Order: sequence, then C-alpha cells, then structure tokens
Amino acid sequence: MFLLAGHIAEYTYIISYHAGLVVSFALNKTFTFKNSYNKYHFQFASFLAVAYSQLLLNFVIFYILLYHVIGIDTTINRLIATIIAAFFGFIFSFIVNKSVTFRIFR
Repeated sequence: MFLLAGHIAEYTYIISYHAGLVVSFALNKTFTFKNSYNKYHFQFASFLAVAYSQLLLNFVIFYILLYHVIGIDTTINRLIATIIAAFFGFIFSFIVNKSVTFRIFR
C-alpha cells in the first residue's frame, strides 16, 4: 500500500510541474513579455526546452551546494541549497526566455 502511495505522489509532482509550465507560459506570454506571436507550438517548445534545462540546472546546483559546498545534509541546509538553486534557475530562465523564446518568436 505504501509503495503505491509513493508512486502516486511521484505522478502528482510530474503532473503539477507540467500544469505549472502551461500556466507559466501563458502568463509570461501575456503579461511579462507581452508577446503576440500566433504560432504557440514553436514558442511553447522553446519554453519547455528552457524549463527542462532550468530543472537540470537546479538539480546540479542543489547537488553541488548540498554535498560539496555546505557539506552536512540537514533540513536547514537543504532549504538553503534549494533557495539558492531556485534563484539561479529563475535568473537563467528569465534571461533565456527573454532573449530567445519571446524575442525570436515575435
């Protein structure tokens, strides 16, 4: 029973991440970058590529911070590493989406 609940939680994270991507794309396109390009599939594919590379970057930064810089795997250190990784991921995503996703596809 607990094994099944663990898999359901994993699927829930995957579904919620992708739902967040769709909402984020719509809000960035409409409000942040005010983009009127009509071929959504090209822009969304670029947005997904940036989002997945941001996810990878967050994981790498988190891993390096937690296991090679901070050192001790405690709850507060995980929180610190998560905040720092999220900050760098946010900056990366904003810059790349601004200069590629919503600039090339106008």
